[in-house]
Amino acid sequence: MSETSSAVPCSAVLTAFRGATPVLAALPCEVDVFDALDDADVLDVQREIAAQRRLLDARAAVVAGQVARRSAPELGSAGLAQRGGFRTPEELTRVTTGSTAGDARSAVRVGVLMNETATGGRIDQNTGEHFPPTRPWLAAVSHAVSAGELSS
Repeated sequence: MSETSSAVPCSAVLTAFRGATPVLAALPCEVDVFDALDDADVLDVQREIAAQRRLLDARAAVVAGQVARRSAPELGSAGLAQRGGFRTPEELTRVTTGSTAGDARSAVRVGVLMNETATGGRIDQNTGEHFPPTRPWLAAVSHAVSAGELSS
């Protein structure tokens, strides 16, 4: 797929993420910098980091959901995970991200929920058949994760 659902060229998506990496790397990480902060500032920095982490985790979940969609069981060996030598999308996500198995499972689970919420369900990759969302009552949770209001 060369474009995202909002018609942003793939290269622009990757460029945006690559552009964020040096910005994050430039944030201070030296103990003495934080030693110089007063208590209120330390807590404010902690809150900012939590907000940023939620936003980044939401994006990681969306990507993990894409890995799951592109590794759908009906695709068999043609699916993304199996083509890469992985049994499941969770295993591919774990290895690609260097995360724990639990974190990878969580990212995939939340990503699938977000994908289903965005598309109104699941589409069989072989037949094009549309299935309703498996957990429609969690749509509000999906939206809150996307907005960075909840952790994935």
